[in-house]
Amino acid sequence: MTGGRSGLHDDDMAEVPMNDAAQGELLPLTPGEKMRAAREAAGLSHAAIAEMTRVPQRMIDALERNAFDELPTGPYAVGFTRSIARALGLNEGELTAEVQALRHASSAGLSAAQQAYEPADTNRIPTRALAWTSVAIAAILFAAFMLWRGYVVGGDLARADNAATSAARPAATPANAAAGAPNGASPTTSLPAPPPAPPALANAPVRIAASERTWFSLTDAAGNSQFDLTLDGGEFYTVRPNQRALFLRTGRPQSLRILLGDQRLPQLGANDAVVSGVALDAASLAQRLSAQPAAAPPTVPGASQ
Repeated sequence: MTGGRSGLHDDDMAEVPMNDAAQGELLPLTPGEKMRAAREAAGLSHAAIAEMTRVPQRMIDALERNAFDELPTGPYAVGFTRSIARALGLNEGELTAEVQALRHASSAGLSAAQQAYEPADTNRIPTRALAWTSVAIAAILFAAFMLWRGYVVGGDLARADNAATSAARPAATPANAAAGAPNGASPTTSLPAPPPAPPALANAPVRIAASERTWFSLTDAAGNSQFDLTLDGGEFYTVRPNQRALFLRTGRPQSLRILLGDQRLPQLGANDAVVSGVALDAASLAQRLSAQPAAAPPTVPGASQ
């Protein structure tokens, strides 16, 4: 078959759009088609590209099909595209710009379709009684939440007040214990009150910040990759609550720092050494914090956003 794109299988040729069937002119390749053509021209499989870039195979397949709705939300499509372009020798800036343009066009079309939708069947519109019932349920739930919040906040304030009172109470000494003891009684010495507990870090946000372009992966306990991302210098990623049970892996530990709240953890390993198995739960990160001297809180890139 003549006039087809190089690097495409025969069963894909029917899907290639034509500008002029007589002359065989083709429309410009989409970003996904460029990645697929470059991969096939290099004789590489999805598995080989995944091993080179640490991008999951299903994400590579979705990018080659321009199926951006199958990718996670956020900057992942651009990050994955940049990694694949680098591995295949493509122009990173041009390819990522095309991916962003396609994503925006797709999002705009979806938004317009949703805004133009109108219910065809008036019977499907909720009745006034159902609407008022929903409002009443929402009000009850909100009142219950405010009662619960007041109970929790009041308990925290009471515990903080008790801790401050205990810390301010002077410790008994042998001299004042003897002065206060009755005649013939043996003086006793009271132990000083324990200091207040340090602030809890269990709910503090966990961020992964990059000082220069760096790749990292989040793996499960068996070492299987569950999430991959490349950060540019000055960018950071906030670990989601369901990712706290995963472990961090990177090949450039000098370019990544983990931030627990406003506390910065020490460097994860030697320069350019492959570091893996770094637990992201609050207890493990707090233990790492306790092993380093106190330092001034770092400036988190983009924290004000």
